[in-house]
Amino acid sequence: MKARWRNSLGALLAVVALGVTVLVAVLLIRTYTLAEFKRVRLGKGAPAAELSQGEREQLIEALKGAIRIPTVSFSETEQNTTALAEFGQYIRKVFPLVFSSSLIQHEVVGGYSHLFTVRGSDSNLQPYMLLAHFDVVPATPEGWEVPPFSGEELNGYIYGRGTIDDKNCVIGILQALEFLLKRGYKPRRSFYIGFGHDEEISGSYGAMKIVETLQSRGIKLLFLVDEGLAVLDGVIQGTRRPIAL
Repeated sequence: MKARWRNSLGALLAVVALGVTVLVAVLLIRTYTLAEFKRVRLGKGAPAAELSQGEREQLIEALKGAIRIPTVSFSETEQNTTALAEFGQYIRKVFPLVFSSSLIQHEVVGGYSHLFTVRGSDSNLQPYMLLAHFDVVPATPEGWEVPPFSGEELNGYIYGRGTIDDKNCVIGILQALEFLLKRGYKPRRSFYIGFGHDEEISGSYGAMKIVETLQSRGIKLLFLVDEGLAVLDGVIQGTRRPIAL
């Protein structure tokens, strides 16, 4: 019963977290500005992201498809490299504008990780970075209401390994960028996006190689935002206001 409850809650969080990830990514990409001297502040708030019904359906299907690719990290010496390569092909297919835009440079780092450089119009502004990972820990069918790599939607919930750690963030960030590119957005501030392929086991060949790549180019970041969950309201017993996890 506890396993079923955890999986159901996890599925609910996946849907909420994915939507919040897209909104937060859009707001970060569109509105972040740097005060002239010591303090950092947000610029004027961007209007709320408005996804069409078709875009909402695409977003949900994109997450389901990502979950179905078993990018499992078993140990530092054992990963499903076939699935890792397949995931790279998958995001190219699902987010064509991200991979074809003249504003964006994409690189594969450390064999399977991904580094995106999104060029802004003002090179004097210090860049920032968004991070996530797409490998997952192993999962057996026991305790799951549906197969853990099915990406199945059941009673309004999306089930699967990676729904909240951390393919929701990967898909949310890419969907936000695709959303903005479709609307002709051009950033003023440059930023980077990094997706690691071995975070669950060490990050030695993913995150570390991304760091080494940026360091070799003399890149210094203003800030970075790593994976996280949703802001929940009324879900955690005993709380009376929205809680960020």
